[in-house]
Amino acid sequence: ADGVAELTDEAMEGAQLRQFDGAGQLSYALVSSDIRFFQNEGRAELTAPDLTLYDADRTAWQARAERGTLLGLTPGDDREDEVQLRDDVLLQPLEGLERIRLTTSALTLYPGRQYAATDQAVIIDSEVGRTTAARLEGDLQGGLLKLFNSAERPVQTILLPGQFK
Repeated sequence: ADGVAELTDEAMEGAQLRQFDGAGQLSYALVSSDIRFFQNEGRAELTAPDLTLYDADRTAWQARAERGTLLGLTPGDDREDEVQLRDDVLLQPLEGLERIRLTTSALTLYPGRQYAATDQAVIIDSEVGRTTAARLEGDLQGGLLKLFNSAERPVQTILLPGQFK
């Protein structure tokens, strides 16, 4: 990952990592109450991660969870950064997109592509109602979320009364 150099197997409390793109623009910022680096495995384990994703238009998405893993930390490795969030995951835009809150038990984010995916049940709450689905894939930069069903969990939307006055 750019901006992360010479990691050793160690822990940091109250750590903040910032990743910049090739043009020097902030790509994402990751704050965690505790980060444990495992250099040989190219990963870091996160406690209470709070990730903010930025794109060229400066639209920001925020993702929080109880635990997480950051992959792609091996110097010289072409693998893209990957943030795996677990337990009480919340994803929401910081501006625009009318107060959308996405919750799930696990979510994988690829900050460089502004892409999110989960194979876990998803709940999306907004001003107009609630949508549930079996899994999700999403282009966060474009604001396009693809919802998928399963035999046990169809995609379902419940609209709030009085929204179409």
